[in-house]
Amino acid sequence: MDKCCICKSNDADKTGSHFVPAFMLASMVGKRNHEIGFKISSSGYVTRFIGREVSPRNIENLLNRELTDEEIEQNQNIFTQDHILCTNCENRLAV
Repeated sequence: MDKCCICKSNDADKTGSHFVPAFMLASMVGKRNHEIGFKISSSGYVTRFIGREVSPRNIENLLNRELTDEEIEQNQNIFTQDHILCTNCENRLAV
């Protein structure tokens, strides 16, 4: 396992760490579980994240269709990253 990117000594065991604090994300993309976000790579590939409480109507307005079962299964939060921080550093940042 990689080491924590802050303390560089503990294992980076924490999952779901935010690069941008949740209170800042809320002002940019909406409150937790209601967010819709896009990540565009340099090659033009677009990754989409739709929060679990976004209404089907809003999804249909965005995509002009319903989500497929495959898209629902592959929906991953682009605002979080696993195994970059240890639990101790994550808890200290959360305060």
